[in-house]
Amino acid sequence: MHGTPVRELACIASDGWAVYRSPAANNGGRSLTEIAHSRFVRRKGLKGVPAPERLRELGSLPRPQQKLASALKQALGRHQEMTPSTLTVAHTQAMLQHCHDALSAGLSPGTAQETASFVHACAELETWLTPVLLIAAGGVGESFTVDDTLAQTFLEFIHNDAKTTRPMVTKRLKLFSSERLEPSQLRATVHTLTVVAAHTPDALRPGVLALAAWAWWMGGMTTPAVTLLREAAAIDANHASVIIVRELCESGPPLWAFTDETR
Repeated sequence: MHGTPVRELACIASDGWAVYRSPAANNGGRSLTEIAHSRFVRRKGLKGVPAPERLRELGSLPRPQQKLASALKQALGRHQEMTPSTLTVAHTQAMLQHCHDALSAGLSPGTAQETASFVHACAELETWLTPVLLIAAGGVGESFTVDDTLAQTFLEFIHNDAKTTRPMVTKRLKLFSSERLEPSQLRATVHTLTVVAAHTPDALRPGVLALAAWAWWMGGMTTPAVTLLREAAAIDANHASVIIVRELCESGPPLWAFTDETR
């Protein structure tokens, strides 16, 4: 447009580089040795840049620990599922509190029961919205009090059939994304979610993976989100939350990325 020919468009990191207009992109990036003698590298240099986490590792699950897996499996066997249609404000507050405890404390033998409640909440679309609303409301901190407003918001989602359809939930989540969440809070949440997912039995894992993918997407990181969604789809490609988060990722970045403050 301005008369300047575009020779290349690339991203250079401390562990590799990638060509944006390449028809065959490499997920792991290309080796820096390929450009070690370029004028840019000689002029700018790549030394002193801390090595980032590798992109393929951002969407990977940690190696499960047998002790934690056994504790969670036993807790899941003891857990009594709550039918969404029978939820009251009191039940909703309890679910939100369990989800908060699971996300804040992380998985350990001592918190396995709260984690089991959290895993079951992620299993169905209606109750999957419980931790979503909790995270969107910024309630994953050291202290948390479930108020009637948050509980009522959740009940409005699950008691109105029109709001629990996949297109409507996708629309609501898109609206949630207009608020940028604290990056350190999101990363801590993602860490907990991936640990929980790694120790969750396959049958219940897709919902947790979808939630972790949503948290990555909310942070503006679509690549690790898609990695987790692929793993979830390999277990259950028709899981409602997996489909919803995939649609969000395909729609583009979260809305906060388009605000003036982030340009």
